[in-house]
Amino acid sequence: MELRVDPGVYEPAEDSQMILGAAMDYRPRSALELGTGCGLAAIALSKTGCQFVLATDVSIEAIRCAGNNARKYAPRLHLLLCDLFGGIDRRFDLVLFNPPYLPVEATAGEEVYWAGGPRGRLLIDRFICSVDHYLSEDGRALLLQSSLNELELSHQLAAEKGLQSTLISSRKFFFEELHVLELRQVG
Repeated sequence: MELRVDPGVYEPAEDSQMILGAAMDYRPRSALELGTGCGLAAIALSKTGCQFVLATDVSIEAIRCAGNNARKYAPRLHLLLCDLFGGIDRRFDLVLFNPPYLPVEATAGEEVYWAGGPRGRLLIDRFICSVDHYLSEDGRALLLQSSLNELELSHQLAAEKGLQSTLISSRKFFFEELHVLELRQVG
């Protein structure tokens, strides 16, 4: 599958492949990808037979790009321009999020794709604090984050929100290690 990546849209990289690989181990009936970019993971889930897939992004360029790719590869994919869970009113079996996670402030240009604020946790914390409201009874969330973002803090915050967090994959790169966390409701 050759996806088009328009100017102003995050180019899938190692982090994108990691979360996609983790997502392929699940067989959800419904899925939500936050920050879809060009639509890679959402389209892949749609192609595996997931009955309902919603892809969101805060960028209109990304939504347009994902829409163009979806018309070619996954015409049933639903798209929504929103910030995190804004405007979403249903629960999902699988929620994916590969947020901007590098500990820098976005100034302009492409930094917005990977700048996660001073500690890299700006969107990570918002996601963990809200995701339980969007998970089905047996739903799972997959969150990608860097070793630069205090992984233990994510486990702690998840526990405070009544979520079990499990590290399901890690991969070392030259200046960081990337992790995929699985979050699910306890009880």
